[in-house]
Amino acid sequence: MPVLRPACLLLALVAAAAGCSSTTPKYLRAPSLAEPTPAPQDSRNAYLELIQRMQQQGAWYASLAHVDAFRQRYGDTPALRLLQADALRQTGQIDAALALYRELGSGPQAAAAAHGIGLIAALRDDDDGGEQALARATQLNPLNTDYLGDLGYARLRAGRFEQAREPLAKALELSPGNAKATANLAL
Repeated sequence: MPVLRPACLLLALVAAAAGCSSTTPKYLRAPSLAEPTPAPQDSRNAYLELIQRMQQQGAWYASLAHVDAFRQRYGDTPALRLLQADALRQTGQIDAALALYRELGSGPQAAAAAHGIGLIAALRDDDDGGEQALARATQLNPLNTDYLGDLGYARLRAGRFEQAREPLAKALELSPGNAKATANLAL
């Protein structure tokens, strides 16, 4: 096999490229390194998760702004109204939160709405109303340790110590490392 010198090799490549050309240029496209555009449903779910994280970090007012932005972009959903109700409750807009919780009382967010109503009743020193709403929340979602703990605490506040034991013990056994459940049962 003959050995080609670099200059000869370059000439051979130029000649081959000239012979392959046509009147229509063909462009090679390099693969894109950008992330693919997420499906609209993925973007929507990611945005809801962002609002939830904001609330977990205590950014209640910012989450309200994002609730409005989400609604403009994707429309309204029960999950979004629940996030809005929670933020309204946390920012002291109790009547608006209560109205939203009541709207959600029969749908997929019913347990969380009953929990919110119970927390508002407790805030207003309505021990009976708080206990009823929190009991409903635990009936609808019997494995939620927050609901169980809050029901037990409401019963403690009302002086119903024997009735408080069951939901508090359930909360502790469902979530053994939960400091709040441990403290509530210790009371």
